[in-house]
Amino acid sequence: MVALQVLQPFRTDALSYLAWSGQGGGTPWPTSLAFVAAVAGVVLGLWRQARTPAGFAATCALSYLGFFAFNKQAFCNYYYFTLGALLVVVGSVAPDEPAEP
Repeated sequence: MVALQVLQPFRTDALSYLAWSGQGGGTPWPTSLAFVAAVAGVVLGLWRQARTPAGFAATCALSYLGFFAFNKQAFCNYYYFTLGALLVVVGSVAPDEPAEP
């Protein structure tokens, strides 16, 4: 899977900031930004989210959103995954749970 990801070509029609930076013949940003954004999402989620299913789904959505937004290939179906994870967050929060800081 890692080799497949590395060997995939850069797509200028992708829905990501890398494709936006590479349009018009400019030099696109490095693809390592996707992994930095994913790790930042995981670290932020581990630091601030509650240890509940909703917190796990929110951390998953945040880390994948950062990964897709800065990847060399990202399309609508990639973002549907993050939207689905956010819907899991909404569905797994009990209405009588107090909000945790």
